[in-house]
Amino acid sequence: MTDSFAVTSFFVAFLSVRDIDHETAVDLMENFEGRIVTTAWVLVELGNFLAKSSIRNLFAAFVRDLPTDPRFEIIAADRGQFESGCALDDARPDKAWSYSNSSRFATSSPPTITLSFEVTGMCDVHSLSH
Repeated sequence: MTDSFAVTSFFVAFLSVRDIDHETAVDLMENFEGRIVTTAWVLVELGNFLAKSSIRNLFAAFVRDLPTDPRFEIIAADRGQFESGCALDDARPDKAWSYSNSSRFATSSPPTITLSFEVTGMCDVHSLSH
């Protein structure tokens, strides 16, 4: 089974029917057969992103229902992960990662595939490296 990491942009594309990658994200959510991992940090970033959007109302139900999908694992936020993410972010000024990505890279065993949609609107499924 393939483990994949879902970042904020993937969830935005899934929730927003106006997103250029919405159909691709819906297809992945409906048909992906592996395990999808994300972190509480990603979900916080999603909530922040949606806070001033027209689809803000979708956030609470989505986050409440996500753990009921057996394909999903949500890594809880903890102080150690927070500090490791901060240290990694500080050590890699050459990267333009969001904080939630830094915290993902700092997890003890991150998945090898990442599901994300770049700002350009192009689907990006790539190997995890840092």
